[in-house]
Amino acid sequence: MKTRRFGMTRRAAALAALVAFAPLLAGCGSGNHEADRTAAEPAAVSGLTVAAAGLERIPVSRELAGTVQASTVSQVAARVMAQVLTVSVREGDRVAKGQLLVTLDGRELAAKGRQAESALRQAEAGKRQAESQLELAATTLARFEKLLAERAVSRQEFDQVAAQERMARAGVAQAESAVAQAAGAVEEAATWLGFTELRASASGRVSARRIEPGSMAAPGMPLLAIEHEGSYRVEVPVDSSLAGSVARGSSLAVRIEAAGFEAPVPVTEVVSAADPVSRTFVVKAALPASPRLASGQYAQVRVTVGEREAVVVPDTALVRRGQLDGVYVESGGKLAFRIVQPGQPVGVGVREILSGLTAGERIVVAGADRAVDGARLAADGS
Repeated sequence: MKTRRFGMTRRAAALAALVAFAPLLAGCGSGNHEADRTAAEPAAVSGLTVAAAGLERIPVSRELAGTVQASTVSQVAARVMAQVLTVSVREGDRVAKGQLLVTLDGRELAAKGRQAESALRQAEAGKRQAESQLELAATTLARFEKLLAERAVSRQEFDQVAAQERMARAGVAQAESAVAQAAGAVEEAATWLGFTELRASASGRVSARRIEPGSMAAPGMPLLAIEHEGSYRVEVPVDSSLAGSVARGSSLAVRIEAAGFEAPVPVTEVVSAADPVSRTFVVKAALPASPRLASGQYAQVRVTVGEREAVVVPDTALVRRGQLDGVYVESGGKLAFRIVQPGQPVGVGVREILSGLTAGERIVVAGADRAVDGARLAADGS
């Protein structure tokens, strides 16, 4: 009986506590409903600009792989048969016009030059002797002309003296010819000796070194290749099916990541003959001067092949969320974040949208960084 009375007392106490806290629980429930009603109302965002996504005709292009090549390459070749003594440059070195690049052994040519100089001195000595003989013969002839006029010498004697003068004059002419020939030999020997020093014909960069000291150089043998500075072009093989899309005077969109270059460049040459294996023809486009360009660099080339319609939006409308891109779409005064797939730029500050958006839908184009998914567009939005 005592235990039962104790149990009844505990139940009564619990009921009394529940009755006491009922008003408080009711009050708490009323506060939560008010918060739910406040949270259900979307926040308003002001200072946004809304516009319709546009539909434009944009060019359709094909991306091709090209290569940077030097427009002008000088081949430094030997003109004489001689051993290579020195090669003062290596691949990649920049050289200035007139800089000494390769030295060949010129001892044999120098010896021939000395022989030619010796022959020239002998010829000049022979000329002086012939001129002296002519001077004597001319003086004698003048004296005999007077004696002939005075009938002091016979005609035969006069004729003999005149013949000697003519022979002396011919001797001078022959000596002058010998001097000229010897001088030419000296000049030729000096020219050939000069071929033992190979110098840069223009400023540029050494792109190939094909000889080493101690090797034998032969006439016409290329020793070095030098790419002229500020003279580069991009060469790209183009599929024959695109023959109508590329012509001289048109432009190609070129991007060379290694040189930090991206710009349209003019087509300067189209090689009409197609490769029978790859069915491609080569297109060449001139590049502007840049110290960062070099032969062999990879170039991304876009060729315009037509047009198509595309949905476009300003870059300011795009919002990055982690690895996803999206835009805020306005409908009925409310904003909703929508994931889209951006494409290539189609102008300054304008980008194509490949999927996720339809032309004409209203999107936030300014202030998108302050937009909130589910928020209301404030009255000042346009």
